[in-house]
Amino acid sequence: MEQQVAEAALALVRPSTDNATRSTASSFLERWTRTSGAWIIYIKWLQSFQGNSFSSYNDVSSEVLGTKLLCLTLLLAKIRREIPLNADKEVTQEMTEAIRNEVWSLLQVVQQSQLISPLCSCLASLVVRSNQIGELIESFSQQDGSSGAISPTISLKLLALLPPELESCGYLTSPQIISEMLPNIEIVLGTIRKALYEPSLARSALECLSGWTQTCHITLSHLNSSIQGGNNQFLSILVQILSQPSGYEEGLWILASNVLTEAIVMPTDSCTPSRQAAVTQMIAAISEDGFIAAPFQFCTTNRWDDGAHALANLMCTLVSEEVDYLCAEPADSYIGLLLQIQAHPHSRVALTVLECWLTVQDIPNSDRHEHWKEPLFATISEGLVKRLAYTRRFTTWEDEVELDEQEFTEYRRMVTDVLVNCYLLLRIQFLQQMTTTISNGVSNQDWTLMEAALFCLAAIFREVCSRLKTKENSSSQEKDQIETAQQILCLVGHLCGSDSAMAVTVAAQQHFLVLVAACKFMGLYAPAWNIYCGEAAILQILKYLHTALKMSSSSQQDACIAKMAASSAIRSIYVNCANKLLHLSVIHLCLKESIEAAVSTYNKDALAAIAEGCARLIAQMKDSNQVIESFESILLPLMQKAEESLNNATGSKVITQREMAVDTLAVYLHSLHVVVRFCDAQNETAPPLTNALSSILSLLQRSAQQCGYHDSIMDEVVAVHRQLLSNTPKLVIPCFPETVKLMVEAYEKSKHPSTLQYLEFAVETFSPMNGNDEKSFRGLLAHVTKVTRIYLSTEKCPDACPQVVQGFFEMIQRYILYCPGGLVRCSEFSNIVSMGVECLTACKGERESTRATLNFLAQLFGWSFLRLSDATSKVLQNEASTINDEVMKHGGSIVSTCVNALVGGPQMLWPAISDCIIAIIMHILGINIAAPEAEENTIAHEWVYSSLISSTASSGKPLPVETCQQILKILFKLVKQGGKYKAKAKMLLTDYAKICRGEMAEDALLSYALDASEV
Repeated sequence: MEQQVAEAALALVRPSTDNATRSTASSFLERWTRTSGAWIIYIKWLQSFQGNSFSSYNDVSSEVLGTKLLCLTLLLAKIRREIPLNADKEVTQEMTEAIRNEVWSLLQVVQQSQLISPLCSCLASLVVRSNQIGELIESFSQQDGSSGAISPTISLKLLALLPPELESCGYLTSPQIISEMLPNIEIVLGTIRKALYEPSLARSALECLSGWTQTCHITLSHLNSSIQGGNNQFLSILVQILSQPSGYEEGLWILASNVLTEAIVMPTDSCTPSRQAAVTQMIAAISEDGFIAAPFQFCTTNRWDDGAHALANLMCTLVSEEVDYLCAEPADSYIGLLLQIQAHPHSRVALTVLECWLTVQDIPNSDRHEHWKEPLFATISEGLVKRLAYTRRFTTWEDEVELDEQEFTEYRRMVTDVLVNCYLLLRIQFLQQMTTTISNGVSNQDWTLMEAALFCLAAIFREVCSRLKTKENSSSQEKDQIETAQQILCLVGHLCGSDSAMAVTVAAQQHFLVLVAACKFMGLYAPAWNIYCGEAAILQILKYLHTALKMSSSSQQDACIAKMAASSAIRSIYVNCANKLLHLSVIHLCLKESIEAAVSTYNKDALAAIAEGCARLIAQMKDSNQVIESFESILLPLMQKAEESLNNATGSKVITQREMAVDTLAVYLHSLHVVVRFCDAQNETAPPLTNALSSILSLLQRSAQQCGYHDSIMDEVVAVHRQLLSNTPKLVIPCFPETVKLMVEAYEKSKHPSTLQYLEFAVETFSPMNGNDEKSFRGLLAHVTKVTRIYLSTEKCPDACPQVVQGFFEMIQRYILYCPGGLVRCSEFSNIVSMGVECLTACKGERESTRATLNFLAQLFGWSFLRLSDATSKVLQNEASTINDEVMKHGGSIVSTCVNALVGGPQMLWPAISDCIIAIIMHILGINIAAPEAEENTIAHEWVYSSLISSTASSGKPLPVETCQQILKILFKLVKQGGKYKAKAKMLLTDYAKICRGEMAEDALLSYALDASEV
């Protein structure tokens, strides 16, 4: 066997081995290593390593080295897998002792670095699982350099592996792990302390200390106490390492920083004199010895970002954890270091200090030393502006080499809270600071500072506007409010200038991002303009934004960003400044200018934003003449452009021109939808649509007839029609037959799902219905069903057009709720149910279409258990026999399909599948109420049971008959009770699916059996 194992191992590591042989060898070794006899072969194998002069294997072939590594890997896995579970204690003790001795012997002579880690891992795993941690640690402390000792480097590596090895034992809790390690902590720390004085061992010592600190929860106080084997505290040694301006590698500083950080966040010694003494010592070392500051400066200079991050994290953690103590004391010795961290060019480093500033702000201002008050945060905000700035050479992210887009964006997102806190403390001083920065940026031709300062103002707009809107009682607050208003009014006046066109040109010439930031500022502060600006000033701002909207750029991406910023700002001003704008006699001209400027952009989002702002302003107008005039001013440009695009889409002979015309038509129809949505949202008899309805309907009809084959056009046409029906049903009722005809014709041609969504919405809108309405919708459903049935049977399979299936059955669900007579009395009712049954399998598990089908069947068959209106329930009760016929006809097939889908279908469909099964069971149980003796042996019992015993589990075989009978009995008991037990029944079916898939044991059914016994 030993020879076979060696040959299999060699075959596995030899590069020339073919795949079949490699697979066979791997399977053989996997089986062999799980046998009890493998222990003996492992011992012999380890002995053969040493017997063949292991120390001379420096130049062995890669195959021999690979075999040794494979042996140790398999041995480690066997130790971790079997020793805690092996019941034969004597054999285990004997074998583990022999393996431990062999590994220890090998570690004494090993020279190949590749073997040290696996050998140490094997020994550490054995020691932990043999409960011999104390013996191993004691042996290290007694080593005197004799021939039987192992090297200090290996000793430290073994010590470092003990904590993670203990944690890998799943049967030990965190307190148990700590109790295992604490008795040896002083010896271990003493060993590490000695090693730290040896430069060649410092890294290994710190790696070991890091692991023990994390696992044993070593506190700062503990590190500052005397350690066995010397008088010097660990803290002093670590401070010394982290005070050297050079001479250490980056990794050493990272390890030392992480050790101290872990100790600082341990809360068990909080508020103790020993911890305070340790903190005081570290703070004093910053100014006296260059603690943290010196290596941080060295890492920054040499671009050691990982080292700088570890040091910054240590410093910021120290301040955040001891903020109550430190904020009451002078901080001139280390505030400069915190500001250096904030200014670090690497975002990951600079981010660490942000949480520190926020923590300081949680301390009341009255409890802080002067060093932590307003002057500090004025310096912070000034530094943040510079840190937030782009590079001067920035054009686009594709061409940028100095900044990382993701890091830059993340930093701007994270810094917002700090900016808000700075403003809340500084108030007018913060605004003056930003205004000065913008002025300096203009004078120094530094666009980056202008953009960064505008970004800072945008970050605090909610707080500033809230301040301006609040009614202040004290004179100081009122003064601050007035000064705040004057400051932002002065700034917006400076940005707009006397000539808006020139101001926009100047901003764009500086950089397009300056123009974007200015537009965002004007839009965000719209509530302030509404309070403090006159009508003329607001019109001047709008003029600036209109010019920005029309501004061209050599970069299409830059132009798009600027247009979106300007359009969003225009919408914000129309929405927030309505009180001022509604009194303008020329407001319709302003609206017309806005919409015309937006139309010229051909940008869907920009046009929609401005259309929304205009429409929402019109919706607040009281004068009907003003409403009509304003509505026409925004509608006519849209309609004219839409007509122009429609003509080009049908008249142009160039394909690219036709496609472009279709795209622009969709943009204008989308904006028309927005206008209709907001203009008549409050009053369905408002004049605007009354005058324009015929033109709108004509445009929609021609768009659908001539371009309806484009999904984007049909989506928008339907969206406008739905909005008209939603906002002004009385207004569109006379046109409704023509609209339905248009939708049906479009569905016949294109089978576009959005047309079904309109019909679905119409059914809901016209509820409750009179007899004529029901008859009309019944005929409509019959026609749509025939079209759909022919389409699914002759042109496309359901799985090839899931959106059609989904749209059709979601429409049917609305019929159940709002027009049940139109469904159940429809001539195609039986075909509709048959289509649903067929689609359960024909959709092949596609989620949305299958879910819609399941929901339809569950609602139809379980209607008597739904919360329906009295009129709907009455109709369904009168037609109960018709529904029952369909249940009896298709129930068995549906249940079988659903049970199979539980076992093999998508997990996301399980709730809908369970609802469908339960609905059928409840229906059958409901019609057997008059015969209680038959309740335990209904046709539903047969359907469910036959489906359970015929479904195949993951093992390839059905579940045992006894299990199926148990599930059947519990399921029907739970369903029969209804209420909260229905949810239990759904959980039961879900767990049945998991049992069949091998994800859960059958014992899980016991809890359901107990619940059922309580019923």
